[in-house]
Amino acid sequence: MNLLDVPPSLLGTFTFTDSVGESLFGTYEGVLQPGANAAQLLAPATFLFTGGTGPFESASGSGTIYAVIDFTGPNEGLSTIE
Repeated sequence: MNLLDVPPSLLGTFTFTDSVGESLFGTYEGVLQPGANAAQLLAPATFLFTGGTGPFESASGSGTIYAVIDFTGPNEGLSTIE
């Protein structure tokens, strides 16, 4: 299967936890895209904050994240997130 024929989707949840143990929850969704060369993938995605604990209990909001993934070896890579 060629990944460019059916782009793989990014879909999931995330949790950020601060230094005192309070957490911020959210979801993300996007599609992997080919990059500038065969060793690069682009991963634009949208995210939505869905709540949390403590001061983040009523968190809400959304945004866009843009990641560039450069594969540097068979099982290694670097990513840049904006």
